Formats: sequence, C-alpha cells, structure tokens
Amino acid sequence: MEAVAIKENPIREVTAKGVVTEDGVLHELDVLVFATGFDAVDGNYRRMEIRGRNGLNINDHWDGQPSSYLGISTANFPNWFMVLGPNGPFTNLPPSIETQVEWISDTIGYAERNGLRAIEPTPEAEAEWTETCTQIANMTVFTKVESWIFGANIPGKKPSVLFYLGGLGNYRAVLADVTANGFRGFELKSADAIAA
Repeated sequence: MEAVAIKENPIREVTAKGVVTEDGVLHELDVLVFATGFDAVDGNYRRMEIRGRNGLNINDHWDGQPSSYLGISTANFPNWFMVLGPNGPFTNLPPSIETQVEWISDTIGYAERNGLRAIEPTPEAEAEWTETCTQIANMTVFTKVESWIFGANIPGKKPSVLFYLGGLGNYRAVLADVTANGFRGFELKSADAIAA
C-alpha cells in the first residue's frame, strides 16, 4: 500500500487496471473509491427544491452561510426538521442522528398532544445559535486550516462554520434545556392562531 499526493502529482486518467498520475505511473488498484467534492452538511439540502414561507428557497435563505437553530430547523421554514443540518453536532454520526431524531420525534409528539400546527425557530434564535457555533469553532484548531469541515473543498463556496463543536453531551444538554424552557427559541402556533 502506498500514499500518492495527488495535489503534487494529479490523476491523469483512470484505466481498467488503475489510476495513471501525471508522472505517467500506473497505480494498479482492485477498487477505486471516489470520495472527493462532497458538499458536506448543507449540500444535500441545497440540491432539493425546499421552499419555506412565501416561497422562500433554502438557497436564498442560506445565501452566504448555511444556518439553523440547533442543527435541526430554520427560521421561515415552519414544521421543517433536519437531521445533521448546519451547525448540528460534530460527532460520530449515529449518536448524533439518534439524538436529533429522538428530539424531533418528541417535539412532534408534544405538538400533536397540545394542538400545535406550526413550530419554527425565531430568526434571533437562529442567529444566536450560529454565533455560538462560530465562537466555539474559533476556540479550536479546526479554523487554522482549510477543510471540508468549513466547506473549503467546494470551489467557490464561502467557508463557514457548519458544526457545533461543543460535544454531544453538551449538545444534548442544550436540547434538554430548550425543551424544559417551553421550547425556548421556537414560535409555537396552535391551529386557531394559524386560522386567524
């Protein structure tokens, strides 16, 4: 097994036997995995035609920097919940997914039991969460290098904070606090309020 620095010696072509680099060397392979150019966190949402209140497109809402409240929902997109959305926890993914899915499920259950028909974060809560994630990121070494963690692997993409880097335990505590404090940061609307 060998490592080939393709920034210094780029791939010229892929053949039936492997990969030929610019220096003309054939690197024979049994399997080639293409894992380049993935647009982590917000890329999958940006490729869909997601529209919020008054037809707002998610790409317009996220112009410049993807944002969310808690990595789960976004202002102006009522009743839209994300799993692994922008500024969600930077951890091993299965525990993050489990944490977010359980919180979303519990929140939907709460809404159903209490006659709520709309839940969405306030723009202020979303901005505060984005600032919290930025402050934590700036306390780490992650910001010292260009990385996919900030979208640097996508040509033309503005580097931005994409994760909550405070750890899963702290993230779970934030979710519990939000819930315990009447879904702090969210607007909850009943069916009667929406009809009016």
